[in-house]
Amino acid sequence: MNLLKSLFDNRWVKKLIKFTQKEDKLLNAVNLNFIDRLVEQDKKTKRGRKREYKLSKIFKLVIDGFRNGRTAATEIARFAQDIFVKAKHELDGNISHDTISRFWIALQSIAKKIFQKIVRHSQKLGIFYPGLSQVLDGSDIATRFRKDSDAKWNYDSTRKRYYFGYGLFISVDPMSQLPIAGFITDSKKVNKKECHKMLEEVMIIPPSVITGDPEFDVTDLVEKAMKENIQFIAPYNARNAKPPLPIDYRAELYGFSRDWMREEIYLRTEVEHTFSTLKEHFHLLDFHVRGREKVEAHLLFVLCMRLLHGIATFKIGKSPRQITHL
Repeated sequence: MNLLKSLFDNRWVKKLIKFTQKEDKLLNAVNLNFIDRLVEQDKKTKRGRKREYKLSKIFKLVIDGFRNGRTAATEIARFAQDIFVKAKHELDGNISHDTISRFWIALQSIAKKIFQKIVRHSQKLGIFYPGLSQVLDGSDIATRFRKDSDAKWNYDSTRKRYYFGYGLFISVDPMSQLPIAGFITDSKKVNKKECHKMLEEVMIIPPSVITGDPEFDVTDLVEKAMKENIQFIAPYNARNAKPPLPIDYRAELYGFSRDWMREEIYLRTEVEHTFSTLKEHFHLLDFHVRGREKVEAHLLFVLCMRLLHGIATFKIGKSPRQITHL
């Protein structure tokens, strides 16, 4: 222990650690100290256990763990025992499994605020802009915990199979493929209430156009979007209409050009790339918690991590769509 202390007291080692901290583009993409202010604002009482570390510090550590393939609390705690990880994150003592577990609990009440703060920062940088198009869609999130009382069996019509878990509903910027809004749903197939909730959440950066699949072709949804000066484009879904209307898109009934909408609708496939990126590179499906609120905290953490990666990539002059190891 004394040998390690003397090693890290060496000025050249200190310089190396400082350099490593400074050059970590992912962790430095955004100053995350605002997380600690959100924690203070969210406190309901001054009583309770004193935090060993600021939440922003653990947030960065967990990002570092995820980036290195450590997603479980035990794995991250073991990862934090590495002397260089400990020095890089300025950890005075050991990080335990319980510390990481408490992090996920604390994150539940402020995860959405953190995500929205980073979305607004992305807009300030010029990655997003007012009046942009947005694409929305749902996906499945299966859980391995059969005793998760909030999860249920759902049918995935795309893969034609049943799965146990939740649904995910997100809206993305098709140009950068970055998420702008997202939350957990009961199933992959979203209902009308969840569609209206999404329409409210995308207003963090008001779009001019929203595109989606035929399942989102609902009259009151299209009309609500129009009241917000948003054109909602989804292929016409006749459902049980007899006879079906002679249109390709319901927005035609309100005077919008079919040819223009036909060109715009091609953007909706971009959301599939976002889903793939989140699952393959950001561990969306690799969660170790039970309960809807904890799963949503995991989702929002992953969306934050994707945004931070996009910002870091943008700052070095590359496209935020590009997935590089940072």
